[in-house]
Amino acid sequence: MDSLYFTVSLVSMPRGQGAWDGDVMVKKFVVTDDLGNIIQPIDPQAPAVAQRGTTTIYGTTEINSTTTSLSSIDTITYSTDSDGNKTKHDTSGTATTYSYQTEYQPWSKEAPYYYASYTVRFPLFKPDGQPYVTAQTKTLTLHIITEAGERITEYKLKPPRE
Repeated sequence: MDSLYFTVSLVSMPRGQGAWDGDVMVKKFVVTDDLGNIIQPIDPQAPAVAQRGTTTIYGTTEINSTTTSLSSIDTITYSTDSDGNKTKHDTSGTATTYSYQTEYQPWSKEAPYYYASYTVRFPLFKPDGQPYVTAQTKTLTLHIITEAGERITEYKLKPPRE
């Protein structure tokens, strides 16, 4: 084996108004390591055609509601004491009742997505015949540069078992 292969699949799901094919269209792949090596692909990737589809996203929305009931009462009553004197009794009052409710309303939405897949090959050896990946290499980082920006995937390497 004289090459290092990566198979990369990218998916762009809706964000804001929808998906964007620039999220999956790769402009360049590069591998770097923790020793400062920069490894360019052997075969620059052929431009992939982004496949497009539609997916359904499901969710639940919480609808919180508060019901307030306000009631009031005014009463006027008269009473007569033993001497025949009338007394007016004026009373009033209010009562407020609060009721809280949370309703869960399910929803679904059709949304577009884009998908592209790449297989990229990198050399294992430098032009002078020395290996890029040695026992001192602890990390390989795959840089995926798309129209939307750079994404990285980091691979932690373990020393070989003896």
